[in-house]
Amino acid sequence: MVFARTRPLPSYLVAFAVGAFEIVDAPPTRRGTPVRIVVPRGQTAAAAQARDDVGALLAGLEDYLGSPYPYDKLDLVAVPAFPGAMENPGLITFAQSELLEDPAHPAIAHRRDFARVAAHELAHQWFGDLVTMAWWDDTWLNEAFATWMSAKVLEQWQPGWGGAFDMIGEKTRAMASDQLATARKIRQPIVDIGDIGNAFDDITYDKGAAVLRMFERWIGAEAFQRGVRAYLAAHAWRNATSTDFLAAVGGAAGHDITGAFSSFLDQAGTPLVSVALRCTAGAPPIVELRQQRYRPAGGPTAGEPTGANQRWQFPVCIRYPTGTA
Repeated sequence: MVFARTRPLPSYLVAFAVGAFEIVDAPPTRRGTPVRIVVPRGQTAAAAQARDDVGALLAGLEDYLGSPYPYDKLDLVAVPAFPGAMENPGLITFAQSELLEDPAHPAIAHRRDFARVAAHELAHQWFGDLVTMAWWDDTWLNEAFATWMSAKVLEQWQPGWGGAFDMIGEKTRAMASDQLATARKIRQPIVDIGDIGNAFDDITYDKGAAVLRMFERWIGAEAFQRGVRAYLAAHAWRNATSTDFLAAVGGAAGHDITGAFSSFLDQAGTPLVSVALRCTAGAPPIVELRQQRYRPAGGPTAGEPTGANQRWQFPVCIRYPTGTA
């Protein structure tokens, strides 16, 4: 057997699938790349929903990222007794229960769950596979981006599914972890193998996605998209870092965002901002803003070491009536 030459690829993404499989062909990509659902023998009927939906998810990603799916084939493989999913290039593995659905008992909840997971793993084909983090401390570059990107694709494809509410839930879940004194940073230094496992949590996925969403809204969706595309184009088939990503987005925005973004990336916690209006006779009014790390009731106070001297950089926009409107 002869295999085509593989483009540069991180070793943790090399995969082979061996078993008594059957193939369900899905519609190819726009440039004709074959797409297949690979199932255990006798399960082809259960692949119908995945077959019908994967094309829309791929198209949404290609449209946003401005580049075609980067590999020469795409197999989605149902693996018995396998947890979750894994973004191996061209051979994405899924838990059998995630990818396949009993055609006699279809459920919208299953379809939504598959679409969410599939969009996440497909986004990794660009963020994580085509461009790979240089070291594990930038795990967020893979996982936060894929979480943010999958929500964007699903909201555009199926707005009736209420994806905006899901995003709020993800952010709230991340804040519940982030408020703890033991919370870690999004970009946590990796010293040993245990640190790698700890990086796959709500902080990396959900807080990271919420921070991406926040900065996208600050600099504007079009500028942010240009930055993402520039980053992928500049680092395709190579490794890259947070610095590279922030430089690309900042270049598209026309101003440096590294300091502001890093204030959320490189320290734990969420800022709690209070606003007051100070009015003094004969002087212009002053808007006063204060920030401190948000803590749950009964948690350490802002004056304690875990919360002292933390500062975040973020934009503020204030509107007020002119008296003529």
